[in-house]
Amino acid sequence: VFWGWANKDEMRSLMAGSELFVVPSRKEPFGLVILEAMAAGTPVIATKVGGIYEILVDGCGLLVPSEDENGLAEMIERVLNQQDLREKLVFRGRERIKQFSWENVAQSYLALA
Repeated sequence: VFWGWANKDEMRSLMAGSELFVVPSRKEPFGLVILEAMAAGTPVIATKVGGIYEILVDGCGLLVPSEDENGLAEMIERVLNQQDLREKLVFRGRERIKQFSWENVAQSYLALA
């Protein structure tokens, strides 16, 4: 389902009510929407482009090669059919999102100086 534009509250509600969040990008500099989905407790599948593969580490989401429609479809089917996998992705996603708190991001920037 492609919902179109949504305000922040609608977006959070849509993400939290979804069984899966898929980001089939061909180019993606960072992937803020992935962090938003993980914060909403939604498992994520995305293509391995741009900064996405730096976000989805340690099993907090699943990656497929860009332009691999069959691989993406298989991964979607796998996640939708395996409740334990969805639960694991949600748990690990919520743990991963903690690393992107404003405090942690600020500390990372300060460490660069």
